[in-house]
Amino acid sequence: LVASTRYLLRWIRTKSLKSLAYAAVALGFCDLTRNEAAGAAVAGLVVVVVVSYAQHAEASGHRLTAAFHDGAIFFLPFLVAAAGWAIASFVIVGQFFPQFTSIYGNSSQEAFLTHKHISGRISYELHAITSLAPLFAVILVAALVVAAWRRDARILGPIGVIGGALAFDVAAYLQNSIENFYRYFITVVP
Repeated sequence: LVASTRYLLRWIRTKSLKSLAYAAVALGFCDLTRNEAAGAAVAGLVVVVVVSYAQHAEASGHRLTAAFHDGAIFFLPFLVAAAGWAIASFVIVGQFFPQFTSIYGNSSQEAFLTHKHISGRISYELHAITSLAPLFAVILVAALVVAAWRRDARILGPIGVIGGALAFDVAAYLQNSIENFYRYFITVVP
């Protein structure tokens, strides 16, 4: 996630397709390791399309086409990695996403656990995030203010990639899809 964010920031600054491709490949590798890459890929795709559309000075139709092309460059390595991983899983165990659907996956394990009420889950998430990054809210607000003052779109890079991964975990915990382990919220550290 950090490598993808780094190259996405470089792409926002320089418009180098090489940097966009590096960001995309890093995100594809991230998907081979953690499920949070799905949230980062979707949020990052939105960032890439919006930034690309805003920064192209051509006619409206060409701006939209260029934005979709940049989005495809960013999203396709993630999509290929996710599809490849799912196909490999199907060939090996007969299920596309055994981490969710098998008797040893998250879904069956979560079915036998006692879960907190929604207020308890929200309280735990706030506790986990503030324990891992005590100044997170202060730094985020300061970064947003400075970015708005400078009119700097680079703030969207970390918000899209790292924020997308964190949002994925926050939503998964709120829906009782994952357990209350700090490791799920570690993306708040960078």
